[in-house]
Amino acid sequence: GSKTRLSFIQVHQNLDDGIEFFGGSASVKYVVTTAIGDDSLDWADGWNGNVQFMLVKQDGEANRGIEADNQSGNFTATPISNPVVANMTIIGNDYTSADKDSEGVLLRAGTTGKLHNLVIAGPEGMGECLEFNSDESMALAANFTTEMTHSVIACPEPFKGDVSPTQTAEAWFLAQEGNQVVAAMADAVNGIFTTINATPKDMSEVNSFFIAVPFVGAVHENYDWTQGWTIGLESN
Repeated sequence: GSKTRLSFIQVHQNLDDGIEFFGGSASVKYVVTTAIGDDSLDWADGWNGNVQFMLVKQDGEANRGIEADNQSGNFTATPISNPVVANMTIIGNDYTSADKDSEGVLLRAGTTGKLHNLVIAGPEGMGECLEFNSDESMALAANFTTEMTHSVIACPEPFKGDVSPTQTAEAWFLAQEGNQVVAAMADAVNGIFTTINATPKDMSEVNSFFIAVPFVGAVHENYDWTQGWTIGLESN
């Protein structure tokens, strides 16, 4: 339920997804997923929770940082998946195979959501960093029910697909407040730390779960909540 709060979690070298929500309204804060074998954050079936401060560091056979759905059998089933995700960093790798590769965010199967203060970055060889799939999810983006603001994409293949016949995913992203596309991963992050100068959204204005921080992405050198309890990160 909406009063469920989960915090300070690391999932390391899982063979499937890192964290999955199937409906409900549980929320998470301070999450690290490292070397996940599939998707790091996966949601479906009407999940309406919150996320703040999630670091994804892909390695090995990673797929997506976020793979998001409503209900696979009925894309318009209610309640529609509609979480708020803030201060998330997705650091991709160059894994690729016949059936999956390292990617950023995929919104599909009728999901919507509010994404703020994200950093999605990756090296040459990483797949697309923002993609929409399904008419229902595309329509929710096209009318800006789905939001993505104050976010940075630093990927060799930034976008895939359209949100409407007249608007690309790139145009949709750039039409919203505070978003940037930069040339390379090194322009946005140093290791796990956000380095780009970008104005964040004040998340304390959204609801009481969130706090305001003066940076986008999950971790800053002046706010390293990963120190001392995680493994597999440069900050350790």
